Amino acid sequence: MNFEIIAGIILVVSFLIIIWLVLKKIPELKTLPPREYFLPIKKIKNNIKKKTILYWKSKVPNFYTFLQNVIYKIRDFIVKVDNKMLDWLLKLRKKTDKGKDELDDYWKDIKKGLKKKIPSKEKNISDKSNQFSALNNIENKNNDNLDKNIELDKELEELQSKIEKEESDKINLPPA
Repeated sequence: MNFEIIAGIILVVSFLIIIWLVLKKIPELKTLPPREYFLPIKKIKNNIKKKTILYWKSKVPNFYTFLQNVIYKIRDFIVKVDNKMLDWLLKLRKKTDKGKDELDDYWKDIKKGLKKKIPSKEKNISDKSNQFSALNNIENKNNDNLDKNIELDKELEELQSKIEKEESDKINLPPA
């Protein structure tokens, strides 16, 4: 316990001495001129500022050339992409033109097929007159030859059925 009391007394006395010394020296400290620091902060700031300005002034032309190069590269890239897109468009146009030609050929072939199946009116009239004359000939033969009457009747029925089919096909066909 004695030790604790002695330590407390020393602590209080030393604190009071420090306060007395500070109060005694404050007027003397006010009269002293401002002291320069170990590191001159203002000089360092000014040096850094000057060096950065000089550095960027020397680098500005290089920066502009760098920007020019970047812009040229971007422009080249865009031109290449544009050319590639044009090539693709041309290929697509060729494919669509081929498709149209194939469709046109397809429809032309169908029209030609229909024209072959449907004879013209003049041919149709002459064919009918030929068919009717053939029928008349067959009828005359029937009168002449009684033995061949059955065979000729079959031929007559076949020709009549062909004529009827052609006429029904003409009715069912769509207009050309």
